[in-house]
Amino acid sequence: MSLYVDGVDAFEAGDYDQALSYLDKAIALDPQNTEFKYYKAVVLSKTGESDQALAIWNALVKQYPKEYRKALFDIAAVYTKKRQYENSLQVLEKAIHLKPKGARAYMEVAVVQRELEQYDLALSNLQMAKSLNPQFGPAADLTTAAIYLEREEFDKAENLFKQVADQDSGTDIGVAAVKSLEAVEQTRRARKPWYVNGQFTWGYDDNVTLRPLDSELLQFQSDEEDAFQSLFVEAGYRIINRRDWRAGLSFAFNHQGYQDLAENNTMSYNPTAFLEYYKRKKYTFRFSYDYAYYYGGGQVRDLQDAQWYLLFDADDDKLQTHRLMTNFTLVEPYGLSSVVNFAWMQKDYCDSTPDAHVYQPGITQNWALPNIPVVLRVGYQLYWEDSENSTYSYYSHTGLGGLSAMLPWDLTADLQYTQVRTHFDESPQLPGAQVFWKGDRADTLHGLSVNLTKKLTDCWRIQANYYHGDSDSNVIRKDPWYIKGGKQYNKYWDPYEFRKNIFSLSVACNF
Repeated sequence: MSLYVDGVDAFEAGDYDQALSYLDKAIALDPQNTEFKYYKAVVLSKTGESDQALAIWNALVKQYPKEYRKALFDIAAVYTKKRQYENSLQVLEKAIHLKPKGARAYMEVAVVQRELEQYDLALSNLQMAKSLNPQFGPAADLTTAAIYLEREEFDKAENLFKQVADQDSGTDIGVAAVKSLEAVEQTRRARKPWYVNGQFTWGYDDNVTLRPLDSELLQFQSDEEDAFQSLFVEAGYRIINRRDWRAGLSFAFNHQGYQDLAENNTMSYNPTAFLEYYKRKKYTFRFSYDYAYYYGGGQVRDLQDAQWYLLFDADDDKLQTHRLMTNFTLVEPYGLSSVVNFAWMQKDYCDSTPDAHVYQPGITQNWALPNIPVVLRVGYQLYWEDSENSTYSYYSHTGLGGLSAMLPWDLTADLQYTQVRTHFDESPQLPGAQVFWKGDRADTLHGLSVNLTKKLTDCWRIQANYYHGDSDSNVIRKDPWYIKGGKQYNKYWDPYEFRKNIFSLSVACNF
C-alpha cells in the first residue's frame, strides 16, 4: 500500500514518471487491485497517453460498471478534450443510466452540450443538476450565465454573474463570476455595430529609412537618427452584425512625421469593406477589400521645435493600392490554433516607378500552453512583388517565432524574432562602383521586437515597444580608399548592410 501512496504523492507533486514507477510496482505486487490500475490511468491521461488510460478505464467499467462509474467521467473528459463531443455524450448517458439521480452526470452533459451550442438542452440539464443536488447550484448558475453571454443575452448574463459573485464571494466560483462580468462588458462593446480605434505614438529611430514608400529596390538607410510621431485613426460600421455573420465598412487614416527628416513623412487614407463568418471555438473566416492612397514628403517647420511632428503636410502623390485579403483561423484541440492568410495587391506608383502585383500567402501556428497564460507561435510568410520591370521584382521568405504572456497588474508581454530573406530578380547596378556578388542580390534581415502593454481601462491602454534590426547582403562593393607610397588601397564593403533600433511609446484606445 505504501507504494500506492508514494505514487499518489508523486502525482500530486507533478512528478508523473515517478508516480508511474511506484504504481507499476504496486500493481506487480497486487495485480488484482483495481484502484491501483484506475489511478495509473489517471496519471497516464496527464502525461498525454490518453489511449492507454482509456483502455484501462474501459476495462474497469466493463468488469465493474457500478463500482467504477467514476471512470466514465474520466473517459468523457478525455473525449471532450479531443473535441469528440458525441463520444463524450454517449459515455455520460451511461453514467446517468447507472445512477439516474446523480447530479454530476447532468452537469457534465450540460458542459458538453454547451460546446455543441445545444444551449436549450444544456440549460435544461443544468436545472436538473441543481434540483438533484443544491450543492451544484453555484457551478450550474455560473455555466448558465456563460451560456447567456454566448447567446448575447447580455442583461441576463450580467444579472446572473452578479448574483453568483455576491452569493459565493471569496470562492473560486465567485472569483470566476467577477472576471466574467468584465467579459460581459467587453463582449457587449465589441458587438456594437460601430467602432472607433485610435493610437498615438512617439518614437526614436537611430537609422531612418529613406523614401519609405518607394519600391524596396530604391529604399536605403540614412545612417541618421531622428524622433518621430505617428497617428492612426479608424472608424467602422457593421451593416450586418449577427452572431455568426458580420459585414461592414471602415475608413482609416495614418500619418507619420519626423522631427528633422521631414521629407520622409508619410500619410495615407484607407477605406475597407469586409465580410466575416464566425463559428465559436471552431473557426473564423474573413474576406476584405481595401483601397489605400499614400502621400509622402514634408518640410521642417516651427512646430517641430515645439516637439510636434504631425503637420499633415505630405502632399507628394506616391502610391495607390488595391488589396484583396482572406484570413482563416482554425481552432484545434490542446490549445492549438492555425491562422492561414492570403493577400493579392495591385501597387500603382504615381511616379516613373513601374507598377507591380503582390502575392502574399502565410501561415501561423499558435499554442496556448496548459495551466499558464502563455501563447507560443511560429509562422511563415511569402511576399512576392512582381513588377512590370523585372529589375524591381523581388520576393522574400519570412520565418518567425514568438510568445505572448499575461503578467500581473494587467500587463501583457510579447516577444518575437523574425528572419527575412529577400531575393531580387536582377543583380544590383551601382553607378561608378565595382560590385562583386555570388548570384543575384539576396538580403538577410534579423529582427527582434519586444512589446509591453498595460491595460488602463476597458478602452485605454499604453504600449512600450523596442525593435532591433540587423541586415546584410551577398553584395560586396569596391571603392578607392586611399593611396600610400604610390599604391592605391581599396575598401570592400556591403552597401546594403545596416543596423537599426527603434524605441516607441504609444497610447491606444478602442470604442
